[in-house]
Amino acid sequence: EAAGRRSDARVLAGFAAELEAGPEPEARLRRAMDGDLAARMERLADRRFASYHRELEVVVDRERARFSTWYEMSARATGATWKEAEALLPAVSAMGFDVLALPPLPLSGRAASGSAEEVRLVLDKARELGLEIALELAWPVAPDPDPESWRELWQDLKSAVDLWVARGVRIFRASDPETRTFPFWEWLLTAVKREHPDVLFWAGGETRPKLSARLAKLGFTWNAADVPWQGSKAELTARCTELTAS
Repeated sequence: EAAGRRSDARVLAGFAAELEAGPEPEARLRRAMDGDLAARMERLADRRFASYHRELEVVVDRERARFSTWYEMSARATGATWKEAEALLPAVSAMGFDVLALPPLPLSGRAASGSAEEVRLVLDKARELGLEIALELAWPVAPDPDPESWRELWQDLKSAVDLWVARGVRIFRASDPETRTFPFWEWLLTAVKREHPDVLFWAGGETRPKLSARLAKLGFTWNAADVPWQGSKAELTARCTELTAS
């Protein structure tokens, strides 16, 4: 490639010298209309002042997006109450985990597992131990009672995310994101990240590669592994190479 550029440069320099020598106008015109000359000029075009008509924005997530180790806490596995779960946090931290994944939590009131205040104590204790909280967003899906009230529904769902962001949660896992529309996720993630750029979203559920790519474009930082869709060694190798090299 470098040799080709040098050759193009020599040809163009020779043409410039011909023009300086002042040949007949007809000769210069024939030379200028040469297709090979036009191709060489295109390859060596002066792009110092080239511009693009659109301004593109690049979103760069914080360092946690690069790598993390997750410990997923389930009430069935860790005890019946949040107080019992809190007692396990030192052991989780000691094992080297840096993200504590919690199941969906009530916004207020008291559940069988404990009160909202007990949940807050678990969140505070986790942060003291260097564990970042990842909260699951599991929103039931049902026909809208009023199809025209979708804007209010979207705002209500965002308000739930805003509440937990205000309580210090910066990672959210969306369970089965394909059950919500793509425009909704694009709107929600954009709105939340505009106000809180450090918030990260994980698309839960095993999705096919094309859907994984679409979710990434919508703003999700992570996606659950889609390797079950790879049916052979060649497919698995190609997919892993694509994920690690892109």
